[in-house]
Amino acid sequence: MIAVEIVGARELARALDEAVRGIPDLAPATVGDTILAAARQRVPVRSGTLRASGSARGMDVRYSAPYAAPVHWGTRSMEPNPWLTIAADRSEDVWVSAYAEALQGELNRKI
Repeated sequence: MIAVEIVGARELARALDEAVRGIPDLAPATVGDTILAAARQRVPVRSGTLRASGSARGMDVRYSAPYAAPVHWGTRSMEPNPWLTIAADRSEDVWVSAYAEALQGELNRKI
């Protein structure tokens, strides 16, 4: 039988809990803004209203134009154009890296 003893597990768990609580403060300048910038290059444009309706707050990227979801996901009569999903996928290395750095910084401050 192998026994493993984790020294400082309680302290680590406490630090991780505190770091997780700090995560929403890390995202505004990194995740959502990065995805929104990538999405602006891919969003379909007729009048420019859909593109202009995009906003980012933290990790949340939204398009307020009432037709944004049907254009993105499609309807019975319209093929989907998932520009936002594609933008998030294609910019993932950038925003995941920035998010990981911010999380590591938060962990370093807490430990």
